[in-house]
Amino acid sequence: MMNGKKIGIGLGILCLLLLIGNGILYLNRAQGEPVISFTKDVPTYVENMSDEDLLSNVRANDRQDGDLTGEVIVDQVVKGEKQVKVKYLVTDSDHHVVVANQ
Repeated sequence: MMNGKKIGIGLGILCLLLLIGNGILYLNRAQGEPVISFTKDVPTYVENMSDEDLLSNVRANDRQDGDLTGEVIVDQVVKGEKQVKVKYLVTDSDHHVVVANQ
């Protein structure tokens, strides 16, 4: 009977340690997604505008990775009748993908 209690206590402690370990891993990874923002200086779109020019007013930051501005890409340019919509995309080290439109 005494061995059964020892095994039960041992398994309980092991479960508690696994739970604590998973909590720590979760908190370390749960730093949030990146945020894409735009400065006030919106470039005027011209046909065949370079990605560098389209990205000139775009910034991206992440609590864990810091400045991700250099990781932002132009995903798509949609030309409407009166306006152009540019779709930007950034991915952080935890593989969170964030999309923003301007």
